[in-house]
Amino acid sequence: MTETSVVVDRAKRLRVFIAAFVPVLVLAMYPYTPEPTYDIKMLLLHVGACVMAVLWAQSVFETGIVLRGPRLFFWLWAGLLAISAASAAHSPRPLYSLLELGRLVSLALIYLAASHAYRERGQIAPLALSVCGATAAASVYGFFQRAGLDAFPWDDKLRALEQYTNMPGTFGNPNVAGHTIILAVILAIYLITNKKTRLSVILLAVFVLHIGFMRHRAGLAALAAAGALMVSALLARKFVRAPRRAALTALAITGVLALVSAATVAFIAEKKSGHQAPLDSSFLLRYHSYYGAAKMIAQRPLLGFGPGAYVIENPPFWTAYEREHFARDLMYNAHVHNETLETAVDAGLPAAFMFLGLLIAGMYCGLVMGFSARNPERRRLGFLFAAFFLAYLVDGAFGFNFRSPVSGALLPLMLGALAGVWSEDKPERARVVPARTRMIAAAPVVALAALNALFGVDVFASQSQFQRANAASFYNDPEAESVYASAYRLAPWNWEILRRWGQFALTQGHPGAAISRFRAALERNPHYIPAVIGAARAQFNQEMAGAAYTSASLDAVAAPMQDIVEKFPYMADAWDVLGRTALVRTSLAGETEAARTRAIKDAEDALTKALACGASDRGGLYYLLGNARALANDLNGAEEALRRASESKTADETLWQSFYTLAERTRRFDALRRALDAAIARMQTPPEAKPEFIADAYTWLAKVREHGFQDAAGAAEALQKSCRADTRNPRWWRTYWDFAKQHKTEQEFRLFLAGESTRFAGGGQDIPDAVEAVNLAATGTPENLNKASTILARLVQARDAAGASGAADELAWVAECTADAARYLAAADDQTGHTFLNLGAVLRRAGNPALAYDMLSKALPLLNGDDAAECAIEAAETLIALERPGEALTLLRAADAQSPPRLEVRLALARALARAGKYAEARLEFTAIAEQFRLTESGRSAVQLELDKLPKN
Repeated sequence: MTETSVVVDRAKRLRVFIAAFVPVLVLAMYPYTPEPTYDIKMLLLHVGACVMAVLWAQSVFETGIVLRGPRLFFWLWAGLLAISAASAAHSPRPLYSLLELGRLVSLALIYLAASHAYRERGQIAPLALSVCGATAAASVYGFFQRAGLDAFPWDDKLRALEQYTNMPGTFGNPNVAGHTIILAVILAIYLITNKKTRLSVILLAVFVLHIGFMRHRAGLAALAAAGALMVSALLARKFVRAPRRAALTALAITGVLALVSAATVAFIAEKKSGHQAPLDSSFLLRYHSYYGAAKMIAQRPLLGFGPGAYVIENPPFWTAYEREHFARDLMYNAHVHNETLETAVDAGLPAAFMFLGLLIAGMYCGLVMGFSARNPERRRLGFLFAAFFLAYLVDGAFGFNFRSPVSGALLPLMLGALAGVWSEDKPERARVVPARTRMIAAAPVVALAALNALFGVDVFASQSQFQRANAASFYNDPEAESVYASAYRLAPWNWEILRRWGQFALTQGHPGAAISRFRAALERNPHYIPAVIGAARAQFNQEMAGAAYTSASLDAVAAPMQDIVEKFPYMADAWDVLGRTALVRTSLAGETEAARTRAIKDAEDALTKALACGASDRGGLYYLLGNARALANDLNGAEEALRRASESKTADETLWQSFYTLAERTRRFDALRRALDAAIARMQTPPEAKPEFIADAYTWLAKVREHGFQDAAGAAEALQKSCRADTRNPRWWRTYWDFAKQHKTEQEFRLFLAGESTRFAGGGQDIPDAVEAVNLAATGTPENLNKASTILARLVQARDAAGASGAADELAWVAECTADAARYLAAADDQTGHTFLNLGAVLRRAGNPALAYDMLSKALPLLNGDDAAECAIEAAETLIALERPGEALTLLRAADAQSPPRLEVRLALARALARAGKYAEARLEFTAIAEQFRLTESGRSAVQLELDKLPKN
C-alpha cells in the first residue's frame, strides 16, 4: 500500500461525516429560536466544521504524511480570511463582525477538510447524491407547504404569507431555497450522466417542478449561464486544442453571450415598459440597494465597514425609494442581494476580488480539467465544477447565496473537492513529517475550530433564550425579565434583544429601564429606527407617568422623531409619537392660545400621516385624531374619526365614553348611534361575537336613545337586548333595573325577566341563579322569598370567594326586587327573619342603607341566638352608615346584654364606639375583650392592633 493510498483510506471517515452532515444541514429546523431555519443551521455549520477539522487532524496524525502539490484556492481563502479579520478589527462594530468572521472561518475549515477528503473522481458522486437527496426531500416538504399540509409548521404566523406558501422548504425563505436548488440541479445533471446514478432524473424532475412553482428568476438566469458555458466549451473545444487557452476562450465566449443576453433583455424591457431594465418592485429594490452599496464602497474601499456590518451601516445610504419602502414595510434590507458588492461593503474591494477570484478560478480550473482529462468521467466532472461555480456567481449577483447556511457551505465543499481531485492523474510526492511538526501544523487549526464552534454554541444559546423571553413577554410573564438578561449576556452585541427587552419593560410600566435598553440597542446599531422610536415612546410614557411634563420635555421626545420623518417621511411610528406628543402639548398650562391652536393642528397632521403611512394601531390613532379634531371644533371630522376608531376598538370603554361625551356636549347623537349599530352588527358575527361586549354596546345605545333622543321605550328595548346578549352577567340586569326604577317601569322589568326565564326553560337551558331568585320572590310566598334570599346570599359569597369586586353592588337589583316583594310578608317566624337578614346584609354592602335597615329592623325581633347577634351587628353598621351612631350603640349594648356574651358583638361595639369618637370607652372595651375572652395569639394581636390605632387623647 502506497503512502498516498493510506491518506485516502484515512480520509474515508471524513467523507462519511460530510455525506451525513449535508442532509442534516439541509433539513434541520428548530422552532424555538427567532429564525427557525437559520439559527440551527448556523450552529450545525460551526459544529460540523469543527468536527471536520478534528477528523482532518486525526488523519494527518495517523498517517504522519503531508501531501505536497498544488493546493488550489488556498491563498485566496487565506487572503479573504486575513482581510476580513483586519476589517473586523478596524470595524466600528468589531464584536458584531465576529459573527460573520466566525462563519468565514467555518467555511474555510470545510474547504480544508474537503480538499483532504476527496482525492479521486469517483468520490464526488456520493457527495453530489447526498446534496441532491437532501435537497429533494426539502423540496417535497415545500410541496406539502404549498398544499397547506405542513406537518412541521416552523412559523405559524407566516403560513398565510407568500414567504410560506411559495415553498421555502426547510430553508425559511423561497429565495434561500432557490440558491440551493439551482446548485442541486447542476449536480443532478452530473449524476444523470453516470450509469450508476441515472435514476437521479427523478430528483431533477423534483427540482425543476419546484423552480417552476417558485419562479426563481435569478436561479433560472444562473442555470442559463451554466448552459451557455457548456455551449461555449463545446465551441472552444472545436477550435482550440490547448486546455488552458480553450478554458479562457470558453469563458470569453460566455462573457460575450452574457452581454448579448443583457442587451436583449434591455431591448425587450424597453419595448414593454419604456425602460431598459425590468422595473418590478423586486428588481427595483435591488437596483437601489446596489446604488447604496456602491456609495458605501466608495466611502471605505480598502477594509469596508466590517464583516456583516452592512445591515447596521446601510440606512444612511438609503435612497428615497428605499426610505419609503422600508418605512411602509417596517423592515430592513439585511443584504445587498449581490454577494460581490456585499463583500466589498463588509471588508473592502480586496476582499471582493478574493471572493470573485475563488469563483473565477473555480470555473477556470474546472474547464481546464474538463479539456485536459482523458477519462470521460473526469471530463464531465471538470465541466460540472465550471458550471457549478458560474451558476453560483450569477445567482449571487441577485441574492445572498454565499451568506445562506446551506448554499454557503456548498461553495467550500465543491472548491475543496476540486482542489482534492485536481492532481488525481498526477503522482504526488509525499513525505513523512515528525510528530512535532504535525502538532505545529494541526493544533492551531483544531484550536481555532473549537473556539469557533464554542462561539457558535453561545450564539445559538442566546437565540434560544431570546425566543423563550419573547414567548414569556407575549404572556406578560415576569420571568421574561431574567430570560432577556440571560440572552443578552450570551450575545451582548445583539441590539434586537435589547430592543425587545426594552419593549417588555415598557409594557410592564418601567419606562426608565426601557429607555436605558433602547439606548444600549442604539449604541450597537445607531440607525436602528425601531429602537429610536421605542426610546421616544418610553420617554413619552415616563413623562406622562410623572405628570410633570413641560414644553421642553415634550420637545426632547419629539426632536428625534422629527429627524426621522425628515429622512424617512413614511415612517408611521415616528408620526404616531409626534401626534401623541402634540396632543399632550395642547393641555400644557400657561400656553398661549396661538400655541395651543398650533399644537392641535400639529397633532391632527401627524396622526393623519401616521394613518396614511399604515400605522398598526389604527383604532388608537383614529381615537386620538377624533380628540384632536374635537379640540379644533371640527365636529364632523371628530365624529368620523371616532367612528373609524370604533371599527377596530369595538369593546373600548374609553372610546365610547369619549364619543358619548362629544355627542352630549354638541347634542349630535346620530353619528354615535350609527357607530353603535354598526359595532353591534359586527360583534354579532363570528369570530368577533363576544356576549359581554355586545351587551355593553347595547347599554351605550340605551343611553343614546334615552338622553339623545328622549326615547325611553327604545332605551328599554336596548337594555333588554343587553340582558339577553349576556344573560348570566348581573351587571346588565342591574343597569336595566336602575333604568326601570327611574322610569317607574318595574313591572315591565319583571315581565321581561319572567319571559326570559320561560325562554330559558323552553330551550332546555338552566335559568341563571339571579333570574331564578327574582322569579321566586315574585310569587310572594314566605318559602320562595326565603329561597330567593338564600340564593342571593350564596351568589354574593361565591363571587367574593372568587375575588370578584363589587359583587353586592352588581346583585343589588336582586336584593331590591326581593325586598320589594318581602315588604308585604305577614309571617313572623325564623324563616322570615332569615329572609330579611340576608336581604339587609346584601343591601347594606350594596350602598342602600335605608332599605337595608328596613329589612334588618324587621328581622331583629324574629331571630334568636347567633342569628340575632349577626343581625344586630349588621343593623348597627347600617345605622352608622345612616349617621345614627347613638342608635347603633344602643342596639349593640342590648345585643351584648343577651346571654351568653359573644365576641363578635363586643368587637362590633368597641369599633362602633371608636367610630362615634368615644375613644376612652372604646379603649376600655378592647381591653376588656382581651381580658374576658380566650383569644388565639393571632386574635389577641388583632385586638391589640385595633387598640393601638385609637387616638391617645
